[in-house]
Amino acid sequence: MVFKKSILSTAIIVIMVSSVKADPRYNIIHISGSDNPAPINFQNQFVSLNNNGEMAMIIKKAKPTNSSVAAVSMADKWLVINQNGLPSKFSYLNLAVMDINNKGEVLGILPTVQGSYGFVASFSKVSDKAGNVAIQQTNRGLGQGVIGVAINDNSQVVGSYVTNDGKEHAFVHANGILNDLGTLGNSDYSIAYDINNCGQIVGESNGHAFVGRAGLIKDLGDKIVAKSINDSGQMTGIHHVVINGIEHQHAFIADNKDIKDLGTLGGDDSTANKINAMGQVVGSSKTAQGEQHAFTTINGVMTDLNNLIDPKTLTDPSTIDLLTRAPLVLDLKLQNAISINDKGEVLVAGYSAKGRYHTFLLAPAFQNKTDQTQKCSAQG
Repeated sequence: MVFKKSILSTAIIVIMVSSVKADPRYNIIHISGSDNPAPINFQNQFVSLNNNGEMAMIIKKAKPTNSSVAAVSMADKWLVINQNGLPSKFSYLNLAVMDINNKGEVLGILPTVQGSYGFVASFSKVSDKAGNVAIQQTNRGLGQGVIGVAINDNSQVVGSYVTNDGKEHAFVHANGILNDLGTLGNSDYSIAYDINNCGQIVGESNGHAFVGRAGLIKDLGDKIVAKSINDSGQMTGIHHVVINGIEHQHAFIADNKDIKDLGTLGGDDSTANKINAMGQVVGSSKTAQGEQHAFTTINGVMTDLNNLIDPKTLTDPSTIDLLTRAPLVLDLKLQNAISINDKGEVLVAGYSAKGRYHTFLLAPAFQNKTDQTQKCSAQG
């Protein structure tokens, strides 16, 4: 299956940009970041959000040496992920996380002397004799040279690994077995970016997007990267379009027949990061002014998330305004929508005017009554 080439290289793209200015569609929760004048030696980089509101993040430290700590929100607490049982001579300060599924399993990467080592961390509650409850972490190794990118609710993992002859191939890891997904054509490179709960996988091989399952991947066309897939088989990612003879990168949404260009927020390029059960896509786009803004789709139309919030609620609880004695209202634009769950909650980030990185959770102000139950499609 290859998407229609005319859609990929069309000369004229109609860019649909919504500029909603009515009541805010989202309530804002400040998750991380501070504009406090005190020096900050770290930056929290959030990577994933599940349907329970649990998040996985990497805490990047600059001093005394560049290092990173992996953490996950669990039972209203932030837990630093340990490396117990993992074959590494490095400290936990070098752990990274890539994804979290709806069971709370976290997909991580550990650097070792021999290269990256992939693992899955799972968590359970344990009680002592006094009735005190603690959260216990258990690690499951995926193998040497393995970089897991996504994990579904069946604990299946996809990503890339280094083959015996030094090539990088996409894989799916299920039931303790790593299966090589191969490559497209004569390529020696492939990577899988996502797997849905039906076992459908999307990824890239030498500039071509693919969709498939273990043992069979189908070429979706060149100059496309498929990054996320929901259980209905809807996909999103980036593709290249030609406008007035100039090639641009645009976000797209696709089913098993056609690809729809999502356009931009008025600028040249856009990128899609995630699609949820309702087919809602999030990512980032350039505006006509050249700024980077976060977006979501409403009824299939790319919409600036900055137009869907009350900017006065972009506050920093760690910094008090001396005049109002209230949390400081940030001079900030939402720049990148990192992830979205099936409740429509969006994990989004941006830099303030002071150059400080902030992360927010946007919760829909109105209850979404859309049925989130999905059936597996026949695609792939």
